[in-house]
Amino acid sequence: MARLLNLMLIAVVAVTAALFAPHPGAAYACSCIAPPPPGDALEQSQAVFSGTVLSIDPVAAGGPELSREVTFEVDSVWKGPIGPQIGLLTSESSASCGYDFALGQSYMVYAYEQDGTLATGLCTRTAPLDAAAGDVELLGPGEAPNGGVVGPNDVPPSETPAEDDSGFPWIPVTLGVVVIGALVIGGGIVSVRRNAASK
Repeated sequence: MARLLNLMLIAVVAVTAALFAPHPGAAYACSCIAPPPPGDALEQSQAVFSGTVLSIDPVAAGGPELSREVTFEVDSVWKGPIGPQIGLLTSESSASCGYDFALGQSYMVYAYEQDGTLATGLCTRTAPLDAAAGDVELLGPGEAPNGGVVGPNDVPPSETPAEDDSGFPWIPVTLGVVVIGALVIGGGIVSVRRNAASK
């Protein structure tokens, strides 16, 4: 019995240490849940528009998560005060959820606010315009650009509550709690069976 408890304690300490140990050079692949339907995505976004990519430029100030500024000539607007041209940020790498825009191509863009800038990525409904026909059909024709937002730092006012962007590692912590719970329950079952067998 004491040996089983010692093994469980070692497992709990190892899992806890792995969860909370600093990982300064860790690289993570992009992992997204399916984006919401067009109506919900419209409501959750800061800006929604369609447009053609005019330029893609590196940005040092955006940090590693937002390292490219993409400038669009705007065709239609579904949400936000958006002018005839708009710039937004994305990561240069799809591994960090950056959207791989192509010069001269048209897109339906769902943008959000991140650290005071307008941004988009793989985890949104952003897509080439010809692949977003269903979104356009559900959302309607949109409106003409209205002279509002022009750059990534000109974020439209929020109409929805901000999401938790604390950077807390919810998935590893939840997994750790589940593993620890399973170890405790398994240890309890083994202990009860051994006690019953010895009587």
